[in-house]
Amino acid sequence: MEQPVKVCVVTSTRADYSKLRGLMLALEKSPLFELVPLVIGSHLLIESGYSFRLVEKDFAKSATKVSTVAAGNDTNNMADSVALTILKVSQFLALAKPKIVIVHGDRFDAFGVASASTLLQIFTVHLEGGELSGTIDGKLRHSISKLSDLHFTCTEAARMRVIEMGEENSAVFCTGCPSYDVFLEMEHIGSGHSTEDLLVTHRVVPHEYFIIMYHPDTCSIQDTVKQYRSILEAVDRTGERAILFYPNIDPGSKDMIQTLHEIQKTSPTFSKNVNCMTSLPHEEFIILLKNCKAIVGNSSAIIREAAFFGTPAVNVGTRQQGRTCPPNVFSVKGENSDEVLQALLEHPKERFDRDTTYGDGHAVSRMMKHLEGVLGQL
Repeated sequence: MEQPVKVCVVTSTRADYSKLRGLMLALEKSPLFELVPLVIGSHLLIESGYSFRLVEKDFAKSATKVSTVAAGNDTNNMADSVALTILKVSQFLALAKPKIVIVHGDRFDAFGVASASTLLQIFTVHLEGGELSGTIDGKLRHSISKLSDLHFTCTEAARMRVIEMGEENSAVFCTGCPSYDVFLEMEHIGSGHSTEDLLVTHRVVPHEYFIIMYHPDTCSIQDTVKQYRSILEAVDRTGERAILFYPNIDPGSKDMIQTLHEIQKTSPTFSKNVNCMTSLPHEEFIILLKNCKAIVGNSSAIIREAAFFGTPAVNVGTRQQGRTCPPNVFSVKGENSDEVLQALLEHPKERFDRDTTYGDGHAVSRMMKHLEGVLGQL
C-alpha cells in the first residue's frame, strides 16, 4: 500500500481556522492523506486570545506552532512579518517535506506561506481566491493565487476572475465557502452548545444585541480610527447590549484599541452594555451571529456568514469594497456616529431570507474530490 500524501494546512488566525477546520478534519480521516497542521501568525499572540488553543483542541497530537509575527504595529511590521514567515515556514517545510501546502484567503501570513512553498516547489492550494476587497488584502489575495497550483473559490465570479489572471481552467474550481458546511451541519445535528446557555453567559437576549467586528483598513489607518469611533459611539447611543470582537493585528489595531479604551473610560454605559472578546470557538460565534439583532463593522463575516442566517448587517467603510453584497448588507461610509446610528436603527427591522451566494454547505466534499484528483500529478 502506498504511503499517504503529506498535506500541510497552514492557519494563522481564528478567522481562517473557521474556514480550514472542516477540510483539515476530512484530510485527517482520509487514508490517502497525512495531515500536517501548522499554526502561525496571530494565533500565538495574547492580543488574539491565544487562539492556537482552538487548533490544539482538534489536533493536539499533530499541530506544530511557529512564531512568525514581527514586533511592532505599522506597515514595516507587516513587511517584516512576511519575511519572517517565509524564513520560518521554509525551514519547517524543508523538514516536514509535505507534497501539498494549503493556504487560505488574503492575509500577509498566507502570502508568506505561499511564497515559501512556491520557492520550495511544493504543490500549493489556495482557498477563496478571486474575490475583491478595498485594501492591500486584495493585492495579496491575487498574488497568492498566482503563486498557487490549485484553486478553490467561493463563487463562480471569483472562479472566472482567477482564470482571467491566467490560471488554467482545469485547476480552478468553484467549491463554495467551507464555513457554510459548518452551518449546515449545526442545523442538522446541533452544535453541542445550548443556545440559551450561551446567550445567558454573554448576558444577551435573542435579537436584542449587536455584534461589532471591525478591522484596520491598512490603506487608510486614519479613516480606520475615525470609523471605529463612529461605530462604538453609535452602538453606545442605542443603549442596547453588544458583543465586540477585538480587531486583528494589522497596522492601526493599537490605535483602534486605544480609541476603545477612551470610550470605555468616558462613557458611563459602554462598559456596562458592551462585552469585549478576543476570540471564541467558531460554533459559539455562529450561534451569536444567528441570534443577534445585527452585525456591524467591516469583517468579511458581515458580507458572507451573516447572509446565510439572514442576519441584518451594516458594512462600514471600504475594506469590503468590490465583494458581492447579499440583500442583508447595508453599507455606509462611517464618517460619523449619526450615520452609523441611523443604519443600526433603520436597517435591522426584519430577518432576511437565507442567501447562498458564497456556498451551499458542500464545499469540503468538493475540495477533497479535487485534491484526490491531483495525486497523480505529485
